[in-house]
Amino acid sequence: MTNLLLFLVLEGLLLGVWNSVAQSETSVTMTEGGEVTLHSNYSTSLSSYCLNWYRQRPEKQPEYILQRCTNTYEHKENFAKIRFSDELQISKKSSKLTISQLELSDSALYHCAIRATVMETSLSLVQKLS
Repeated sequence: MTNLLLFLVLEGLLLGVWNSVAQSETSVTMTEGGEVTLHSNYSTSLSSYCLNWYRQRPEKQPEYILQRCTNTYEHKENFAKIRFSDELQISKKSSKLTISQLELSDSALYHCAIRATVMETSLSLVQKLS
């Protein structure tokens, strides 16, 4: 069995509202074929939001894994549908990402980010003079 090293970086995206994300572990070493659960705790003044999980392999751009929102919306990338699961505990303001059947390719930096689910739109009206 090969050991895997997983790093966890959690970040709050600034949207003009106070958001923060924190983690209990910063690095985890696991064995190939095993299972790991990454934890994050967050605080936000938003009432409607999503937590997104990403992974970043060495020398690569961050790769989107999944999203879970307070309105029960959830989405996973195809590669994540079988081995990746998550749990959003709104009352405890915490999120868990579990990866099962670990593969060497799972060695990466994992990011958790919070974002608002409501986008602002600007509308300007001009009065037509007759």
